[in-house]
Amino acid sequence: MMSNESPTTDELLADISIQIQLPPSKYDEAIDRYHTVAKYLEREGSPLKDMVEEIYPQGSIAIGATIRSARSSDDDMYDVDIIAELDSSMGSDANDYLCVLFDAIRGEKGSRYYDKTERQTRCITIEYSDMHVDITPMVRQTQSHLSIERAGVISHADPEKLFEQKFVETNSLGLAKHINNKMPKASVFSENYVAKLRKFDEAKYLVEKAEIQPAPDQEDIEEKSITTVALQLIKRRMQVLWANKSRDNFRKPPSVMLSLVAADNALGSTSLALELIHLCEAITAIFASQAKVTITNPEYERDELTDRWPESHRIAQDQKMLSDDMIELANKIKLASTYPLLQKRAALGELFGEKTTSAAFDSFYKRNHMETKTDSMSVVPKTGSVALAGVAASTSAPIVKPPSATSWGGTCKD
Repeated sequence: MMSNESPTTDELLADISIQIQLPPSKYDEAIDRYHTVAKYLEREGSPLKDMVEEIYPQGSIAIGATIRSARSSDDDMYDVDIIAELDSSMGSDANDYLCVLFDAIRGEKGSRYYDKTERQTRCITIEYSDMHVDITPMVRQTQSHLSIERAGVISHADPEKLFEQKFVETNSLGLAKHINNKMPKASVFSENYVAKLRKFDEAKYLVEKAEIQPAPDQEDIEEKSITTVALQLIKRRMQVLWANKSRDNFRKPPSVMLSLVAADNALGSTSLALELIHLCEAITAIFASQAKVTITNPEYERDELTDRWPESHRIAQDQKMLSDDMIELANKIKLASTYPLLQKRAALGELFGEKTTSAAFDSFYKRNHMETKTDSMSVVPKTGSVALAGVAASTSAPIVKPPSATSWGGTCKD
């Protein structure tokens, strides 16, 4: 663990998070689409007319941790997950519910989603130009399901392997509530973060409609805790790693599992770098095991978040890969916190993506009244000439440290 807070690193990490964040206008658009899909499922002529019990967000959007894709082909692409709770009379086998949901969403040729709908193993995906909306059918089959708020089962059914179809226990709403309740608040960080996010993307917030269970309020999502932002940086690092073709044959650790581990191990630090390092080290400690580590939903123990990861034929290897990835991230953030700006930019770019990091640094320079000279990568404040350590300095450009105070409070120690 770093012995001192690193405000400049904190500010740059926050800038990177802003760049990958689901901004207010995109959130607004996602919720608008969520409402539209909810109404569309119960349109006249739909096979699910009067058969949808509830519809609500799950996963990252339910806890304010959605980030955009790291793949260049999916630039500004976001994933939004929705649960559609169906009447149990709509089927008997797991595949039945996926089929009826697919038919209800796709509709007739020429209809709204006909050319945008894809069948997956556990959900139906609507493909927009800037967003994937995954709708997962869920049913509440037993009295034990009905005794617990929003507990039930989802379908797992590969059309090419229907002999393996099954129901999987879930309670995504309970899990989201647990995670949100566990995430600590950090008022100074949150106030600065919300101001930057609003400035990044000014948008009016959607007024929720009473007939559909509301998604989290956008203002609450903006004022997220420092732990949630650290979690988003971990998710971004995982995206960057899995964009490498060398990992094409490996399953990425489930985001929902990482979210729960982050919430249950939150430090609630005043430093984003320290929070990120702490979470990475906590994840490393949990999964540095030869035996399978099983993570379950604390609100519904039958909901196993690690049911498809680690893969059964490489349990120790998958868990070691995650542990190694996390300790590497922690160690590189520690090192980056000691670097001057030029070296920070290279280090953070390797961790979180060059394009995203460059945009974050541009924002940092502008906010701190600095200009980047692209020919030498030196940084020149508008109040005088300086060069970064590591860049040859002239007598008119003495080497100096980054700004001594940042918008996150404290004194710069790096």
